[in-house]
Amino acid sequence: MTLKKSIGTGAAFIILLCLAVVVSYGYMTFYLAGLQDKENAYLERDDTLNQGQLELSVWIDQMEQHVLEGWPFEGELDHSETSHVSFIDDYKGASEGEQKIISELKSNHIMLHQTAEKIVEAGEDEKMDIYIDEFKTYANATAPLVGGISNILKEKLHKLRTERIAAQNMTGYFIMIASISIVGIIVLATVLLFRMVLRPISGVSEKIKLFGDGNLDVSFQYNKKNEIGDIADNFNKTVQSFRKIVGGILSSSDKVVSAVGVLRQRADKTAEGAREQRLQSEQAATASEEMSQTIMDISKNASIASETSGKTMEIANEGKQISEGAIETVNSVHTSTSDLAKMVERLNNRVNEIGDILTLINDIADQTNLLALNAAIE
Repeated sequence: MTLKKSIGTGAAFIILLCLAVVVSYGYMTFYLAGLQDKENAYLERDDTLNQGQLELSVWIDQMEQHVLEGWPFEGELDHSETSHVSFIDDYKGASEGEQKIISELKSNHIMLHQTAEKIVEAGEDEKMDIYIDEFKTYANATAPLVGGISNILKEKLHKLRTERIAAQNMTGYFIMIASISIVGIIVLATVLLFRMVLRPISGVSEKIKLFGDGNLDVSFQYNKKNEIGDIADNFNKTVQSFRKIVGGILSSSDKVVSAVGVLRQRADKTAEGAREQRLQSEQAATASEEMSQTIMDISKNASIASETSGKTMEIANEGKQISEGAIETVNSVHTSTSDLAKMVERLNNRVNEIGDILTLINDIADQTNLLALNAAIE
């Protein structure tokens, strides 16, 4: 698996885990809020029930003072305005037993208020009988009914609180375990990232530094098939290519040095031959000048010999110029060996021509001597 896929998979897993934690925490928070709302509702109902019982106790005391002591009755005779009725209308009960108790409380509450209305409307002789026979019976029956409903509410409150505390504990455990898991996964991911990415990259960086310093024997071994493995393979191929190139350059340099040595030896030999040829040319030029002087002295008596001597002088001067050109060519032998060879070849040709001219001059001198001898004889 490539690093891109590995890191992507790890990141996706961590993100999914975080999302699961967030969703679970949200659900638990919503669930706890629901439990808290139910608990608050039961507390409010219990408060309403107890408030109704308190109001009923005051109301019963007022009726008792009205009957026993003849005080005016100031209580409310309409039962629909009491807290018990508000509780009964708001809470219908979850079980059949609760519904039965609430129904009995409602009936008893109605009968109690109806009896109170009868007492208020009855004469002085009848009040006591109604109070003792009916009102006290209904009044005494109210407290157990309210207590039963209150006990049921308290029991439900206890269950809700137990459930809420358990849910809170579970949420705390879940958050703790999720946090530890996330931290552990992040630490594991960090370790894996260091081992899979940072450490190999550091190794590649060190090898590249060595390669940059000129070490062509360096190589990086990484056997995993991922991006770093590709980098390692390409790095090794690059080093091998540079090694071959440098080896080829060194081999070519050796060949060039060897060729330069051979060329220097040949140039030295050519220069030596040119120096020898220059000496020979100078000697030939000197001999030509002496011969020309002699011919010019003899040419006064022979025009043909004089013309021939003039040509000989011109050829000798040309040979001298060619010799000087050969000397200059020898001085630049390191830059143009081939031109030097051609020049030497031309020089050899000119020297041959000079040799031919000298031969001709010798022939002419012999003829001149014969002519002079003949003239002397005559």
